[in-house]
Amino acid sequence: DHRDLHSFPTRRSSDLKRNGKTYRRIAVNVYGQVKRINCGILPQKAFNVILGLVDEIEGLKAVGGQIDETLKTRLEKITPKIKEQLTRVGLLRQPKSIPRFSEFAAEFVSQKLAAREIKPRTARAYRGIIKVFVECVGDLKVNEITEETINTFKAERSKNAASSTVGTDLKRVKGVIRHAIKKKWLADDP
Repeated sequence: DHRDLHSFPTRRSSDLKRNGKTYRRIAVNVYGQVKRINCGILPQKAFNVILGLVDEIEGLKAVGGQIDETLKTRLEKITPKIKEQLTRVGLLRQPKSIPRFSEFAAEFVSQKLAAREIKPRTARAYRGIIKVFVECVGDLKVNEITEETINTFKAERSKNAASSTVGTDLKRVKGVIRHAIKKKWLADDP
């Protein structure tokens, strides 16, 4: 769009009349670019609901917030076509598939290493423990890890490692789990 983006409001709605029908659309300023959401033919009440959702999502994005359960429930009520439009313009994200523990943990270690929060030797130790954890309990999806999973790991690891080693290993696994909680893959620490 050729308009000055700094003067463009966060959101603007418009109607386009063709052949006696009113097509509703929303123009949104997303990260400095004007994007259009074509809502099609909608009654005013339904269009107002979508405008409210757009405003709420933009407000959350502005403060770095997450979409809560109430907003998720409201989003489920809109049509897939509108949801696809909101995703296309960048207001909603594509749902990600839940990663397996091994890939999530490997990414965690790589990030820590790149940020120089851990040394290469510690990264190798983490990778070794990730492998042992997967051998003991399987390569579960991150959200499938439970207290029972951790207890199984402790029991299996205790069969051929000293208790101090098991404690260190468990501390590293818990570090990955805390990262999963921070990323919202797990609700709480098992």
